[in-house]
Order: sequence, then C-alpha cells, then structure tokens
Amino acid sequence: MERAGGPVRVIGRLIPSGAWVGIEPVAGAHRLVFGTPDGTWLPDQGDDPAAARSGLVAAAILYFLASLPDPPGELEATQADMAALLTDLLARSIGPDRSLAEEALDAVDDGLPADAVVLRLQRLLPADSRDPADLLEGRYRTLSQSGRSR
Repeated sequence: MERAGGPVRVIGRLIPSGAWVGIEPVAGAHRLVFGTPDGTWLPDQGDDPAAARSGLVAAAILYFLASLPDPPGELEATQADMAALLTDLLARSIGPDRSLAEEALDAVDDGLPADAVVLRLQRLLPADSRDPADLLEGRYRTLSQSGRSR
C-alpha cells in the first residue's frame, strides 16, 4: 500500500481497537502509521518527538515479539524494514540513547534471537513506559480523537 511518503509496512493489528500499526518512511525518516478499521490512515505527525520515538520503538518491539495478529503478506514489515527503522533511530539519537540504539541495531544485524533484540529495544523506552501494545493503543486513540486522517 503506497502513500505519499512511501510504502507502509504493517506490523500487526492492535487489540481491542482493530487498528493496523505500521511504519512509513518519510523524508529520510520513519513515522508511525495506523490503519483504522474503516480503511483510513492516521500518520503520527510527530508533534511530540519523544512520543513519536517511543511509538516507533514500541512498534519494533511488537514486531520482534510477533505478538500481534499478522497483517496481509503484501503489507507485512520485514526484518530489513526494522533494520532501516533502527538505523533511522540511531541517526537521530544522542547521548546514552545512541549507544542503546546501536546495540539494538547490532543485535538485528548479527542475527540475534528476537528476545535479545527486544531486551535492547526496551531500554530505549522511557522508564515509566507501559506495555508496548498499550502504548500504541494510547497513541492510536490520541491520533484518532484529533481527527488527523488521510
């Protein structure tokens, strides 16, 4: 599925909202995108960079956990998509987050098991973060209530 920014790569369907969660490359970066049950796309416009970053990290965690219902095959995110996302996060990270992002990307590049990648990604979330699926459900609710659809 193509959008203005590029192909949307879907990670899975959130429960209970039924929204698809995915990532989209846009202008050399990535953003979180939600597909609503009615087919509307809700891109995360990045008004809050920390929330946008946390959403992308949560999406990557859920990809590696493989805990969401699978998307259609032609939309499904791949490990290469996740490596591109982590490369983007690394390029935009500073301080301690930079080394944590580098560790997560190295884990993917080295072919470490998914649980090892997840452990590294979880360290990129704020200490008070909740379950990644809950975090994304909350982000979806916020975006859907603001009416930012395409």
